[in-house]
Amino acid sequence: MTNRAVAGIETVFIMTSAEYGFTSSTLIRRVASLGSDVSNLIPKSIYKHL
Repeated sequence: MTNRAVAGIETVFIMTSAEYGFTSSTLIRRVASLGSDVSNLIPKSIYKHL
Protein backbone atom coordinates (compact mmCIF):
# COMPACT_ATOMS: atom_id res chain seq x y z
CA MET A 1 0.00 0.00 0.00
CA THR A 2 2.92 2.34 0.65
CA ASN A 3 4.19 1.92 -2.92
CA ARG A 4 0.78 2.89 -4.26
CA ALA A 5 0.33 5.85 -1.91
CA VAL A 6 3.81 7.30 -2.40
CA ALA A 7 4.70 6.47 -6.00
CA GLY A 8 1.56 5.15 -7.66
CA ILE A 9 3.18 1.72 -8.11
CA GLU A 10 1.11 -1.47 -8.05
CA THR A 11 2.88 -4.34 -6.27
CA VAL A 12 2.32 -8.07 -6.74
CA PHE A 13 3.06 -10.28 -3.76
CA ILE A 14 3.75 -13.96 -4.42
CA MET A 15 3.74 -16.24 -1.40
CA THR A 16 6.50 -18.80 -0.99
CA SER A 17 5.92 -22.34 0.16
CA ALA A 18 5.64 -22.80 3.92
CA GLU A 19 8.94 -24.70 3.81
CA TYR A 20 10.89 -21.47 3.13
CA GLY A 21 8.49 -18.79 4.35
CA PHE A 22 10.19 -18.09 7.68
CA THR A 23 13.69 -17.52 6.34
CA SER A 24 15.46 -14.42 5.07
CA SER A 25 18.67 -14.14 3.08
CA THR A 26 20.25 -12.08 5.87
CA LEU A 27 19.43 -14.74 8.45
CA ILE A 28 20.73 -17.55 6.21
CA ARG A 29 24.03 -15.75 5.51
CA ARG A 30 24.56 -14.96 9.19
CA VAL A 31 23.82 -18.49 10.37
CA ALA A 32 26.04 -19.99 7.65
CA SER A 33 28.87 -17.56 8.46
CA LEU A 34 28.81 -18.82 12.04
CA GLY A 35 29.37 -22.35 10.79
CA SER A 36 25.87 -23.72 11.37
CA ASP A 37 24.16 -26.08 8.96
CA VAL A 38 21.56 -24.28 6.84
CA SER A 39 20.91 -27.14 4.41
CA ASN A 40 17.35 -27.60 5.68
CA LEU A 41 16.56 -23.89 5.26
CA ILE A 42 17.34 -23.40 1.55
CA PRO A 43 16.93 -25.33 -1.69
CA LYS A 44 19.65 -27.88 -2.48
CA SER A 45 20.56 -26.03 -5.67
CA ILE A 46 21.42 -22.94 -3.61
CA TYR A 47 23.11 -24.82 -0.76
CA LYS A 48 25.76 -26.31 -3.07
CA HIS A 49 26.96 -22.76 -3.87
CA LEU A 50 27.63 -21.96 -0.21
